[in-house]
Amino acid sequence: MLLKDRSLVVQKRVVQAASNIYRAGLQWISMIDLPSSDLSNVWQDLSNLKSHVINMIDNDNEGIRTQVIKFMETVILVQTYKGEGGVDRENDMSLEDIPLTLKVTRRRRLEDEAKVLFDLLSRFCHSGNVGCANLMTCMGSLTLIAKFRVSFIEKVLTTLETLTKNIPNSLTPSQSTSVQKNLKLQFLSLLRLPASTEHQQTIGRLLLDIGASNQEIMKALQVLSKNEDSKKLLRSLKRKNDDKDDKKLDKDDIPEKKRCTEGTPSDRHINSIKTWVLEKLSPESITNLIMTFMPKLPSKMPSAFVTNYTPIAAAGTDSHIKHVAKLLAAQICGSDIVIPDLKYITLNDDESLEGVKEEIIKMEEEDILLAQPAELNTNNCQIDPTEAQELSNDALLRVLDTSKIVLSKKFKEVHIKAITKVAVMCSDNFRDMILDYINLDIPKNMNLCLSWLYEEYSVSQGFIKLPTAFRNTLTSEQNYSTVLCSLIRGALNIGDLKEKEDAITTFYFESPFITDDAVDILKEICGDHAFGLFILNELVTKRPPRQLVYLNALLFFTSHKNDKLREIALNFISKLYKNKDLKNIIEEYATFYLGFLRLQLPPDVLFGHETGRLVKSEVWDEDSTTACLYLYFMLMADNYELIHELASVFSNSQGEVKRSIIKLLPQPIQNMPMNSAEMFRLLEDIPKGSETMITRVLHTITEKEIPSTELVSRVKKLYENQIVEVRFLVPIISGLDKKYILNVLPQLIKLNPNVVKEVFNRILGINYSNSNPPVSPAELLIALHTMESDPNDLKYIIKATSLCFAEKTVFTQEILAIVMQNLMDVNPLPTLLMRTVIQSLTTYPRLIAFIMNILQRLILKKVWHQKTQWEGFIKCCQKTKPNSFQVLLQLPPEQLEDVLFQCPEMRKSLLDHVLSFTEVQRSHIRQAIMDVIFGKKMEVPMYQNLKVKCEPVSNTNNQQVLVSKQEKLSPEKISNMKEDELRPPGDCDEDSINGI
Repeated sequence: MLLKDRSLVVQKRVVQAASNIYRAGLQWISMIDLPSSDLSNVWQDLSNLKSHVINMIDNDNEGIRTQVIKFMETVILVQTYKGEGGVDRENDMSLEDIPLTLKVTRRRRLEDEAKVLFDLLSRFCHSGNVGCANLMTCMGSLTLIAKFRVSFIEKVLTTLETLTKNIPNSLTPSQSTSVQKNLKLQFLSLLRLPASTEHQQTIGRLLLDIGASNQEIMKALQVLSKNEDSKKLLRSLKRKNDDKDDKKLDKDDIPEKKRCTEGTPSDRHINSIKTWVLEKLSPESITNLIMTFMPKLPSKMPSAFVTNYTPIAAAGTDSHIKHVAKLLAAQICGSDIVIPDLKYITLNDDESLEGVKEEIIKMEEEDILLAQPAELNTNNCQIDPTEAQELSNDALLRVLDTSKIVLSKKFKEVHIKAITKVAVMCSDNFRDMILDYINLDIPKNMNLCLSWLYEEYSVSQGFIKLPTAFRNTLTSEQNYSTVLCSLIRGALNIGDLKEKEDAITTFYFESPFITDDAVDILKEICGDHAFGLFILNELVTKRPPRQLVYLNALLFFTSHKNDKLREIALNFISKLYKNKDLKNIIEEYATFYLGFLRLQLPPDVLFGHETGRLVKSEVWDEDSTTACLYLYFMLMADNYELIHELASVFSNSQGEVKRSIIKLLPQPIQNMPMNSAEMFRLLEDIPKGSETMITRVLHTITEKEIPSTELVSRVKKLYENQIVEVRFLVPIISGLDKKYILNVLPQLIKLNPNVVKEVFNRILGINYSNSNPPVSPAELLIALHTMESDPNDLKYIIKATSLCFAEKTVFTQEILAIVMQNLMDVNPLPTLLMRTVIQSLTTYPRLIAFIMNILQRLILKKVWHQKTQWEGFIKCCQKTKPNSFQVLLQLPPEQLEDVLFQCPEMRKSLLDHVLSFTEVQRSHIRQAIMDVIFGKKMEVPMYQNLKVKCEPVSNTNNQQVLVSKQEKLSPEKISNMKEDELRPPGDCDEDSINGI
């Protein structure tokens, strides 16, 4: 890897590029749709890159450490949530962009890793040997993290506050000054953030500690100048030197109209609460407070506490107790806590007094609302029912609209709790209004949705008891199902596909219970969106109580007409099939669907909108048949025991069903071992009517390999015992010996031509590489000509020989020459000899010289005594003219007369050929032959008007050539002669003609 390159410059550039690579890679994984194995490989590479880069934080080179800090900043930003109040920027990736259904990792894991990296970055700031550049880079990264991820702002402030008092000693004075200036800039940058309002006092104090002026602080607050909290901050800064601890928690997220008072609470108000606190302070109450909050203390003492803590010398004195009471009073006044038995003193400020009363009344009403349902006193309040309904609707709408101004997390929880109480207790009209409000922005109202669902579920399970007056006609279980289904259907109307997927996924993953109606909706979703199948798969593995319901829904899509949905469902089921607890259930479902093929008509369950087959078929066709086979065949590829049930179904099914099974069968059994126990068990107990299927199985497993000896032995035994037909021998034919093959060859060639072709391919080893075929091509063709067969079977032999001639790569002209040479030695001559000779000449015209030699040998064998061969001889001569003229001149006169009688058009050509001879050449032709050719018996002999070629100059060598050409050639000499030597004299060979 380049990270291990010797050049430091290269390493620095690689680390610099790693930030973009990691962000882009994680974004690509979140968006791409690939198999889990491919995504796992990509994620593993990204994780390795991340770990390598982070481990370089201790590198000796300062520049590399700087780039590693920026990389850690990127990882933290990518692997955390944005949160409310943070600064938005373009292309800012966060955990919200990572889908919940991502297999390679989980959001929680990434967030935990980001928190660990943040702690590592914080510790790096406090390191004693950190360099100036690294320290300032680290401070900048922490500030950016707080800017874009407001959830870290408190930790960032704690880290920077500790740094202000513990600047590393390794820095020079000038470097320390630079660090302090950078710290001031970072604090001012944090102060400008809207989310830092709650921490403005802390930031202001720290700025004053490092030398910032009030003018600089005021300038930083110009962005928030319209907020009253800015003024409050300035007043608290002025009082800092008088009483450093006298401060009030700022509640900027509470709307102004709901605050108890504006600005700092009056001293008299604080003193009244202080007096009440002093009355309650006792050793017992202090002990209870300490024991109550002891579990909330961290296991390790925070570094900020260690730095700032100083022992209190006056602890336990009256002055110290009063000081503690005053601090508690300030915090109580600045919070939302209401003290019921406290009598507030009268304030001069009427507005403040009214604010206090308003706040107390509001808090008391909220407590009553959350504690029990409100009831109207009908005796004192007489309102028209229609008007009362309108007022109630308006009130609910105002409550719903307050969500826009409620920013505090605590108040949001109260707001959601109030709405869910109304939704559970009130009428259907209120429920519909709340649903309409939620549907306006479901992703934003997701917390309200889940809170409502859990409230309804608590009522349905009896965890919460509702008064009878608040119960509608539906049962609590029906109410829960109605709400859940309504929310899911509302999520289906979301325009953005990603938001729709996230919302629906959240409902199914985080709802306390998934009803049957919700499962039906999910099945509808799966028909339109593939992510529904991902949800079903996750529900099967992550929600065991109703695992079978989800599994059955997922199995339903394994027979869907849509190829994409079906493949996704089959892929999920194939992984679940490895689970031992689910294996039998999946097999039972697949066997159940396979059993449909025994029926006369396809069942209704295969048709409908859910299956993608809108039109019901009244007969079994390929589509309906394969729908019952997809799942079974996928399972059979992993479990060959299922083939026995398939054979049983095959024997009882219709013709179209059988054809579909035969068509799809090779794929699941292509890797089935031919010596497997299941294969032998199938051969031992063959269901009646399943022979075709078993033959197909044998064909498939022996297609690329020569059949084993054990398999050949078992199939031969079945055939010899007349249990199966001869076609059972086709798959294992290449494993039989030559004698056995030639014995069954007459029966094999009577099969379908396609099957016969497969037989020849297997016999000759065409399908196998590096094989030693039991029968050679020449032996096969000779056996076809010489086999004893009924005359009625001649057509099968002709078709078989034609198949041989079609394989030109196997039956070459050399092979055909050997075959014809051997057939000439058979007595009597084979019936199809001349047909083979003519077909060989048609296939390979270059064999003409050899065929002329065959024709000459046939004259010696008196071929005219066999009618069929004689007719073939004449056709061959007619086809090979003028090369065959020299052969015709060697026939006896009677046979030549018969040839010319059957083929009168050859007489003129033969006469022209003879007249082209010289006088000496013609003198070697018998007079009887000449008479036949010239037609001496005709009234007007043909030769009267013909001119005879002049005799050339005598050549003493002519007689020698003539003698040599007229010698009778034995079969042994013919077989050893070359093509040119076998060519007879004719128009194409002038030298040979001159030699006659």
